[in-house]
Formats: sequence, C-alpha cells, structure tokens
Amino acid sequence: FDEDVRWFRARIPMTDPEWRVLEYRARRKAFWVAGVAQLDVVVDVWEAIDRALAQGATYNEFREQVIERLTRAWGGVEPPGRVEVIFRTNVQLAYQAGRWRQLRSPAVLVSHPYWMFDAVLDVRTTEVCRARHGVALPANHLWWKSNYPPLHFNCRSGVRAVTEEEYARIPERRRLPPTEAEAPQEGFGFTPDMQEWRPDPAEYPPELWAMLERKIATL
Repeated sequence: FDEDVRWFRARIPMTDPEWRVLEYRARRKAFWVAGVAQLDVVVDVWEAIDRALAQGATYNEFREQVIERLTRAWGGVEPPGRVEVIFRTNVQLAYQAGRWRQLRSPAVLVSHPYWMFDAVLDVRTTEVCRARHGVALPANHLWWKSNYPPLHFNCRSGVRAVTEEEYARIPERRRLPPTEAEAPQEGFGFTPDMQEWRPDPAEYPPELWAMLERKIATL
C-alpha cells in the first residue's frame, strides 16, 4: 500500500560515517548501509528497496541488483547474511510504518480501539517478541511508543487491530505490558511518527534532494 512507500521515501540516504554523527532522533529518518562510505552505493540500495516496495520485488531480485556494488564497498567480501538483513529489515520497517498510519485512521480507531502484538511463533522467534505476543492494549497506550514492531533486525512481528468485543475475550494477564521482557534492540520499537524530524535540504547534494522530491511526488 501507498503508506509504506511514502514512509520509506522520506528516509534520507547517507553514508555510514555521516549516519554515525547524527543525533539519535535523526537517525530514525536516515537510510544507511553499515560499512559503506560511498553515497552513490547507498543510493543504489535505497532505490532497489524502493522498487521492491512499490513493485513487489523479491529478496532474490533485490540481491541481484545490489550485491556486486555492495561487495566491492565491503572490500570484496560479503558478510554472511548482511544483504538479507538490509532487505528484510527495511521492508518490514516500511510495512509497519504504513500499517501504523492505517491503524491510526480515525475510522479504524473508532471500530478497533485496541491493538494486539502479533508475533510469528516458530523456532526463529526471539524472546523479545515471544514475551510480547498476544499483549493487547488501547491504541493510545504509551507502551506502544517503545514496543511497536519491528523490535530488532529481521523482526517478523506485527500489530493487529482489535474491537471492544474481541478485547473483552482476551485474558486479563494479556491486557498488561510484560514487566520483565527483554528490551527491543537499540533503534527499534518506536512508533513511526514522520513529524519528529525533517532534514534540511541545504545539507544534501542538490541532485540527491531533487531525486527524493521526485520520488515522493509520485505518490
């Protein structure tokens, strides 16, 4: 849906060194690739993920588009699993941001005023997500501001809307936040409020800024 693409296109590509000097709040609106200092390579990866979101490209298609340049940027060696982490984490971040905007719609909040944390339970599920699975709270509960998925790299968890009737059938113990659950990975778990930081166009190359504006304008 359009919301996930719009959120992703508001993230600003930058190099690893540039990202590391940003204040923490601003990092959440930046797109970077660990270990890559060439902006043109970062932009190539950003565009490949943008195509995947807008056109439904698969991980294998994404990898084919970026693997050669990324491997060169990493000194000729591909760290095990890193390309997949880049793809799946960014796609999930965008998807959950789009989902958040839909769940916050006034009509949805009236009909479904509660949210439930929904983890994928299998051998790959982390304790971070397993501890939160099934927790149902009001959509405006402060807990969501630091426990909204994804909670870590490669996280597969989500949130689903719940009606008053459904909430009434949920056991009392699942209506409370877990008190001793492991914290989300650093940089994860926050609601995707697009208004909390806006980049300054003067700080970026004109051609890059123009490209980003064209991308956003297509929605």
